[in-house]
Amino acid sequence: MIFINRLTFYQESDYVSRNQVYAYNPIINESGDTSLEVYLLNSNLKDFTFSESFWGVPVTRIAEGACNNKFTGSAIHVTIPKCITEIGEYAFANCDSELTLAWPANITRIPDHAFDTSYDLEEIQIPDTVTSIGTRAFYNCHSLTSIHLPDSLTEIKESAFEACSFISDITLPDSLQYIGDYAFNDALRNVSLKIPSTVKEIGKRAFYRSVTPAYGGYLSLIVEPGSYAYDYAKKNTLSMDLGETTILYTTCMNKGCTATKKDTLPATGHKLEEYTKYEANSHKGTRYIYCVNCNYSRAETVIYVD
Repeated sequence: MIFINRLTFYQESDYVSRNQVYAYNPIINESGDTSLEVYLLNSNLKDFTFSESFWGVPVTRIAEGACNNKFTGSAIHVTIPKCITEIGEYAFANCDSELTLAWPANITRIPDHAFDTSYDLEEIQIPDTVTSIGTRAFYNCHSLTSIHLPDSLTEIKESAFEACSFISDITLPDSLQYIGDYAFNDALRNVSLKIPSTVKEIGKRAFYRSVTPAYGGYLSLIVEPGSYAYDYAKKNTLSMDLGETTILYTTCMNKGCTATKKDTLPATGHKLEEYTKYEANSHKGTRYIYCVNCNYSRAETVIYVD
């Protein structure tokens, strides 16, 4: 087994002079195998690729704060090789450059604060293996306008995209289950955002200021009736739009009956309202759901307990 206390590597290229230093720290896993994490000590780079190994030892992690506040004043393209499986917190935070990334397809998590306050990040293509975007991962990325979220994504944590004030191109994948507190606070402008029916939890003020006209927000949430997102939008008095939506609901309350009815609404800018009328001396009632922007309406029987 090779034991490494600390290594420094001097690299020369068209963009790198001999005084550019990349440092490595050892990582020893439970089986005793050693790999390296890498970080920059200085930077005047335009096109940078992290090393895959040093002295035969593989590089598997970009260290915490590896490029924090080191890319400034010019356009930077960073290539992350396939050997990298983990990125540390604050790895690309406070990068005051027009930053673009080429990602490997084996990173599963964007850590907390990864790109925190990287003002000039305009677009991000997140790898298709990522399942989690951490707290404040893209906080205050003020120039960010376009985000590709992969089909593998299950959670967007607290304030992940907060203060990304001009996002106009984003689609939430059907795999998504959790949206944290303030996740898109002051982040979306003039967007109709579909919330998948797979989402089971949305934190407090997840879309605050994005939906508040006083702050320039014009967000409309596209939701499915009966979904968690529908109930969330109604509870928080958020604008709802069904878009072109197929609604499947039960038409019979008899035990064991699976009779259903399907309605398909065109994309005409739907805004749903509902109310329930209870029957006297009974545990039944009727819930009426209707659109205030078109002629759509339906009624369904509900059972309630005193």
